[in-house]
Amino acid sequence: MQGDAARGAHVRVSRPARQRGPAAGARFQGRGSKAFDGRGNYALGLKEQVIFPEIVYDKVDKVRGMDVVMVTSARTDEEAKALLAHLGVPFRES
Repeated sequence: MQGDAARGAHVRVSRPARQRGPAAGARFQGRGSKAFDGRGNYALGLKEQVIFPEIVYDKVDKVRGMDVVMVTSARTDEEAKALLAHLGVPFRES
């Protein structure tokens, strides 16, 4: 990192004026629990990197997504869900 960000300063993220994501008024309901693989691992996809506050939107040349896989030592999906929920992953109420 360079400049103020390297010295621990806060980075301000400017967002575009247009609506992104769900329709206006929609609220985040949590992550679904269908993305477990049956062996205690959880996968999710992110459509764009600008959800991270460290990203300066004006410097983004191309919107990039990513796949994130959380590999746990849990033996079942239920154990993994309990672990990830304890770590702060917001799962949707069933």
